[in-house]
Amino acid sequence: MRVLIDTNILLDVLSNRPEFVDMSSKVWKLCETHRVQGFISALSIANIVYILRKELSAKKTMEVIEDLFTRHSIPIALTLRMRFRLHAQIVYWQII
Repeated sequence: MRVLIDTNILLDVLSNRPEFVDMSSKVWKLCETHRVQGFISALSIANIVYILRKELSAKKTMEVIEDLFTRHSIPIALTLRMRFRLHAQIVYWQII
C-alpha cells in the first residue's frame, strides 16, 4: 500500500512531540518495515527545514534532513538542484 505521509507525522518523530510521537512512530515504523510504502511531498522538506531550524543549528538541521533520506529511505527524489536550494535555504536561515 502506498501512503502520503503528512509533514506533521515526520515532525512529531523528529522533534519527539510528546502528544503525538507514539502514533506517529507507528506510521514511521510501518514504512521502515516496508509494510506500507510511504511518500512525502516535496514541500514537506521546506516545512521540516523551516521548523527544525528554529530548534537546531543549520548544520544539525542539514544532518537530520540527510539522515531522513538516506538511513530512513524516505522516497522522494532530490535532484542536485533541489539539494543546492535546500542548502542555500539553510545557510540563509543561519545568517538571519
